[in-house]
Amino acid sequence: MNVPILLFGDKEINGYKPYHSELIKEYEIEPVVYTQEEAKTTTAYLCYSSGTTGKQKGVEITHRNVVTNLTQIINIEQDFGSHSIFMGVLPFYHNYALLCSVHLTLICGATTIVLPDFDVEIFCRCIEKYKINYIHAVPPIILRLVKDPIVRKYDLSSVKMIVSGAVSLGYELERVFFTLFRIPIKQAFGSCGILLQSMEAKIISDDGDDLGPNKPGELCVRGPNIMKGYLNNRDATNAAFDKDGFLYTGDIAYVDDQGL
Repeated sequence: MNVPILLFGDKEINGYKPYHSELIKEYEIEPVVYTQEEAKTTTAYLCYSSGTTGKQKGVEITHRNVVTNLTQIINIEQDFGSHSIFMGVLPFYHNYALLCSVHLTLICGATTIVLPDFDVEIFCRCIEKYKINYIHAVPPIILRLVKDPIVRKYDLSSVKMIVSGAVSLGYELERVFFTLFRIPIKQAFGSCGILLQSMEAKIISDDGDDLGPNKPGELCVRGPNIMKGYLNNRDATNAAFDKDGFLYTGDIAYVDDQGL
């Protein structure tokens, strides 16, 4: 059985050459440079949808989408920095973890403790050992932490905040979790509060008409963080956006008299 070996560093050891001398030889790698228009249209990642409305679809995320979304997060979470220690437990091939567990921590110069999957005891042990203070999670993880008695064996006091996304987290579960652990949870799923920077929104009726204050309807959003479209699926892409480029979210919302 042949086992590939990658030798890091600059020195040859026992006949094995450093990987960079084998892969890139002595050539200097030119950085990839995009114009603003190229960054807007060039797909950086292909993340797949969950398939809640049919077959899973390849979601084209452009370079501008990534940069914009990271800028929006950093603008809100101004406490993130080189002192931050994140938990990397969500699948990196999903957009949520790809941005928050990979790119965000690199930009902030933070540390990420990466787990191969979610095991409640290993999860808690890593929090206690590495003093993890920020966790991006999903509701099933929150539920396990509430239900499993083994969690009480560990010191989770280093955690300053948990961000819950992907699906809605119920109020009761959030309340029980905070009562047990005194750790605040911020929801990154839903439609409330003020818009993120560079975003536009409108509320429409079933007929597509714009609605005024305090009238519930479908929330539609437009901005540089919104996906390019679905891979090789023009019909699904066209159905997801209106003629002005607003994305139909499927969320029912309303704007109050203060514009919130």
